[in-house]
Amino acid sequence: MTARKATKPPPPRYGNPTRPSATGRAERTQLERGTLTYNTLNRVESAVKTLAAALTAAGYPVEIAPVLKGSKSEDREWQEGDVLYRPQWTTYIDNVQKLRDAYYTLAETGELPAPGDKLKYTGANTIEKVLADIDLLLDGMKSIYRRAGTFTAGGSYTRQMIRSI
Repeated sequence: MTARKATKPPPPRYGNPTRPSATGRAERTQLERGTLTYNTLNRVESAVKTLAAALTAAGYPVEIAPVLKGSKSEDREWQEGDVLYRPQWTTYIDNVQKLRDAYYTLAETGELPAPGDKLKYTGANTIEKVLADIDLLLDGMKSIYRRAGTFTAGGSYTRQMIRSI
């Protein structure tokens, strides 16, 4: 009689590729970090539209161009399977640059990647940082609207508040 070798059970599978569970979606989201996916494109494009509207309402007019997608060149959200072509990427980067040109960013914010350059993680992080900085500074500006009245405009409190952001 020969002894049977004990085998380890197969590692557990996380998520079903045909119908992902919550664990599968979380795993997919974790794997997307560092990649430019349609979720990232939609998130950034939505933030650009939101910030453009907020800046325009605050007196900093920004006109962004729609990034046309699909075979019919329509303005819709990115979908799985869509291909990002150079003209679309150029419009995408130009829209972020328009926001940057219309308002302020912090000194440590880097330069946006050029549309012709290969996107690296540093370029993707810079795109997100530009949007986050504009949002932070815009919130700071809105928070001192009421305090910057006739008697305090130009006072040290207002400058101190802006510097603290």
